[in-house]
Amino acid sequence: IFAPCKGKILKDEKDLKEISSKSFRWEYIQDDTLFYVAKKVEIEKEFRFFIYNEEIITSSQYFLNGSLYTRNLDEVEEEEIDKLKSFVNYLTKINKPNTMYVLDIAKRPDGVYKLLEYNVFNCSGTYACDTNKILNKLREKYDK
Repeated sequence: IFAPCKGKILKDEKDLKEISSKSFRWEYIQDDTLFYVAKKVEIEKEFRFFIYNEEIITSSQYFLNGSLYTRNLDEVEEEEIDKLKSFVNYLTKINKPNTMYVLDIAKRPDGVYKLLEYNVFNCSGTYACDTNKILNKLREKYDK
């Protein structure tokens, strides 16, 4: 699925005008294009997982309480890692958009994990993910 813009919180008409004059790619919008609009939800943390089939290749936290904050998941508390991996493993079993892809996961302040989005792996930032693990998986897949 092509996403013509990144998610953004629009507070008023001024914000909408700013998007339309700068970053929004209106040429991709058709009369039947659907937009997802939702209430704002507080997010405590965001995590990125690189997936090959149902295997987690590498992962990183990239957001903490409204700010960019990167660390490899090897540095995250074990209890949180177990909950995250359990949720991600569940998601990899119910939907496989491609052989290799990225999952972004949010953690709300109440401790609940939610899927933010699926991304293509080759257009996603790596943050503190182990890029050698990604490259090794690609070599393993294509050097046969």
